[in-house]
Amino acid sequence: LAYTGFLSETIPDVTLFVRRSQQKDAINTNGVEIKTSTEEKTRKVSATTNPKELSEADIVIMLVKNYDSESAAKIIADNTKTSCTILSTESGIGIEDIYTNICSPRKIIRAVSFLGCKKLSDNTTQVGANMNISIQKSDYKDIVTSELIKKMREAGFIVELSDNINEIVWKKMIVVTAQHAISALTGLTFSELLENKDSLSLAEKLLEELQSVAEKEHIKLPPNMIEIVKSNWKSLPNHKSSMYQDLITGKKTEIDMMNGSIVRLGEKHEISTPYNETITKLVHLCQQRNKLMLQLR
Repeated sequence: LAYTGFLSETIPDVTLFVRRSQQKDAINTNGVEIKTSTEEKTRKVSATTNPKELSEADIVIMLVKNYDSESAAKIIADNTKTSCTILSTESGIGIEDIYTNICSPRKIIRAVSFLGCKKLSDNTTQVGANMNISIQKSDYKDIVTSELIKKMREAGFIVELSDNINEIVWKKMIVVTAQHAISALTGLTFSELLENKDSLSLAEKLLEELQSVAEKEHIKLPPNMIEIVKSNWKSLPNHKSSMYQDLITGKKTEIDMMNGSIVRLGEKHEISTPYNETITKLVHLCQQRNKLMLQLR
């Protein structure tokens, strides 16, 4: 919602592909409503549930949960022209491989989005102050990609072009690893996590395991990772992770591409990752509980 709303200010023919007809109708009738700390605005946006309407798209920005990346990639492969460019923004390690395997020969560009949002309704979103996005440097003879970046900047996004997007993916994993599952499982706000010795100790243990697998993957992470996490918690004191929102609403979480990916890499390199393994299993159990509760209703 947020990306579409902002980009509609600079790109006249943005289309939002959604799954549910109720959401499509809400957006087409009322527009996309964006709420920030300083203003509220509504933008007219076209929404569709028909993937065939993607057939003439020059570029598709993937803004799905990472567990939906594979099914979304199949939709793109089946319904877009081969000259279409795909901008993948999902959190997690190895996402780009999904699109490369399924959507080739389409051009795949990896990005890391730092825009935090909370969905309030089918057409309304609460947006944080961070408008940063890092995008893999590509061939800028590619007019479509360079024009998108220009339009994103005009819409207010702070776009960084990276020579090593994989390193930024891993750096985002610092915050993802240390906060998403802990916040989801406890329901504590970031300020409450910051003030709790147990949450800080657990975050440090999770990050130690991230550091171990990163070294084996030849990724250099900063030495002060817990300070990066604490700084993020200070900047968003009343916030809870998106994974918390997923759990309380009975949705699937992104745990397998977050802490779960650290477990898989640990197995690959024969490194023990007990803290990430345990927290991944705890989130799985909560998801199973939610599934059983829905069946009993």
